[in-house]
Amino acid sequence: MKKIICILILFSLIALPLSVFSVKAAPLTEVTASELISLINGMRTGQGLPALEIDNILMYTAQQTSDIMAVNDIHAHIGDVSGRVQAAGYGGGAKAWATENFAIGPMSIGEIQAVWADDAHMIPVVNANYTHIGAGVTSLNGRTWYIVHAAYTSGGYLVKTPIPGATAAPTIPAVSQLIIPVEIATPNPDGSIIHEVLSGQALWSIAIAYDTKIDVITGLNGLAVNDPIIQVGQKLLISAAQFTQTPTLAEGETPLVTATEEIVSTSRPTSTLAPTKIKTPRPTNTRSIEDMIPTAVSTPEKPSAVNFLFDNRAVGVILVVVLALGILLMVSGSFSKMK
Repeated sequence: MKKIICILILFSLIALPLSVFSVKAAPLTEVTASELISLINGMRTGQGLPALEIDNILMYTAQQTSDIMAVNDIHAHIGDVSGRVQAAGYGGGAKAWATENFAIGPMSIGEIQAVWADDAHMIPVVNANYTHIGAGVTSLNGRTWYIVHAAYTSGGYLVKTPIPGATAAPTIPAVSQLIIPVEIATPNPDGSIIHEVLSGQALWSIAIAYDTKIDVITGLNGLAVNDPIIQVGQKLLISAAQFTQTPTLAEGETPLVTATEEIVSTSRPTSTLAPTKIKTPRPTNTRSIEDMIPTAVSTPEKPSAVNFLFDNRAVGVILVVVLALGILLMVSGSFSKMK
């Protein structure tokens, strides 16, 4: 019975659809910084040159570059790679020469090698003066930036490792990878700043030098936002004018006074002069004939007693009555004495 059950199970497994056991393709493995270094060194040794030594400063600058390019979605060289690695401390103060390879993926290591097969990207492979290398990889929003920095100082040397059965590679002169650094332009009298683009300079390095942003420069100069392109000799407006420039006058020329200036000048308060003291002459006792003639002055006339009585009839009647009584008493007294 057990044998029959086992046989049935075996037949059921065989009869299952093949889609159940479908195999998915392995995901694309992400290329690391170590693999980029191995790629360059593998091609160098194939040229009979020694492998480049990994330098911590170059590892830092390469990783910083890939981060910045990824965050800002940059599709071109930042510029002045020699100045950047030297500023980071590479060479200990000696003159540094550097080159930069970059690619944008995701890509396989074989695809990156194919992209870097041209002469410009083969400089760190075929130039024997390079001694050190660093690499960086940054993935952001489904895209990956691959950066390699190779460099040497002014004391770089040429060393050949002969390959058995192979013809020795010819001596390769040092190739200068120095890119002209960004020099800050002097502000104009109106406060505006204009920068002239030199060979090897990029918008990113120009923005860093002037402590501004790429979108500010593109906005001031009407450049494309997604993929701005600048040319050697192009003059970029970095900062707009801050104030109106005062025109300079030619020798002997007088400035024109505007109506506004006249109003301002007349509206200013003026200082009030102190009054001048004048001595008043003292009056003398002598009088002229004119002084002795009275001047006719209309003065109000004083009311007389008659006018007062007539104007106030009640008072006048009382006075007349009193006077009449007095006269009557006097006359009566006189008659009394006569008797």
